[in-house]
Amino acid sequence: MITKRVIVLQGGMKTVIECLRRRDQNIYQFWVYNNMSDVISVRVKKGLKEKAEELGINIRDVVEKALEKAIEEKEKEELKKLASDIKQLMKDVSEEEWVEAIRRSRDER
Repeated sequence: MITKRVIVLQGGMKTVIECLRRRDQNIYQFWVYNNMSDVISVRVKKGLKEKAEELGINIRDVVEKALEKAIEEKEKEELKKLASDIKQLMKDVSEEEWVEAIRRSRDER
């Protein structure tokens, strides 16, 4: 029952009615999960916060976008490092050996 109330608040009555018609519990869980958020606390200069509020800047959106960008950049760095590590491991494997390994793998299927 709590899940249904959360959906009413977050997804609207139309979504709840559709879920109830289908009797699909997974939709309840999915909808609630995708709308969950955490609270974080950050100290910023007082003048900076005041200026942002004066200008009508949505601080939450700015922080969220900056965090998403930082995460994306970090993931790219990790992928580059992983690709570099794989390249280093593969340096002694010839093209013919690689092609042969792929063919054997396909034949095993």
